[in-house]
Amino acid sequence: MNNKEADRVAWNNIMLVDPPDSDDLYLRFTKRVFSDVWARPGLGRRERRLVTLTAIAATGNGPILPHHLKPALESGDLTTNELAEWVVHLAHYAGWPASAQAYTALRMAAAELGIEFEDDD
Repeated sequence: MNNKEADRVAWNNIMLVDPPDSDDLYLRFTKRVFSDVWARPGLGRRERRLVTLTAIAATGNGPILPHHLKPALESGDLTTNELAEWVVHLAHYAGWPASAQAYTALRMAAAELGIEFEDDD
């Protein structure tokens, strides 16, 4: 398997969709993140998803969250209950605006996937 194919497979394994067909510099670099960074030993895919989601939410990049929440749910790496708990934890460390965006994105992602959003309180 050549590097381009390995990058495509890695992207698909993480995001659960094929990457864009474009091979511009930015997308080549982004594809490489999935094949190089996500494949490193030491953290599993579930843990990397939590780190990624937290970084996206904490830096105010809420519009990107659905692109990572949906595959986190679809893959079974994280459940809506676990992600709801993540939102609560996020509120205390990254602030209420970041957690509000994450909560909204989570509800939308779950609804799009037809996943019941349970409140285990």
